[in-house]
Parts: sequence; structure tokens; C-alpha cells
Amino acid sequence: MSIVDVMTLMAVAIKFVAFHNITDWDIFNNQKVSLEITLLLRCKEYPSVIRLLDYYERLDGYLIVMKRPSSYWIFSTIFLIMVL
Repeated sequence: MSIVDVMTLMAVAIKFVAFHNITDWDIFNNQKVSLEITLLLRCKEYPSVIRLLDYYERLDGYLIVMKRPSSYWIFSTIFLIMVL
């Protein structure tokens, strides 16, 4: 299934993380959030890290919206890691 941001027409991936599955927490901008969200926010300037576009807190967990990389990008990165 392909999900597209209707404002930018960018392909996105949406991940749901339930609160009961979160084992590590952090404080970011005076809010307690999942460590995964904090790390994605702090690493968004690195081109090899999937870009976090937004996140939403629900009653049962977080919806994390990320830029969906092309399959070429994923395989070229995996190949590069295997070569090194």
C-alpha cells in the first residue's frame, strides 16, 4: 500500500508504536516521548537516516510519520554496509 502526503505528494511511511511496547523514554522539548522519536528528531540532518516528518500522540501510542525512502536507496545503503 502506498501512502502519500496530500499537501506535498511525498511518499510517506506511518508506524504505530503502542505505549506498552515502549521500553525507553526521553525528554524532548519538555515533553516525555519515546526514545525512538527523540533519536529520529536529533538525527534528521544526517542523509543516511530516515527523515521523521511528524509524530502524533494518541491515547494508546504514537503514530510516527516518516519519509519513505526509495527501494533503490535502501538496497544501495545495505550493499555499501556489506562492502565496508
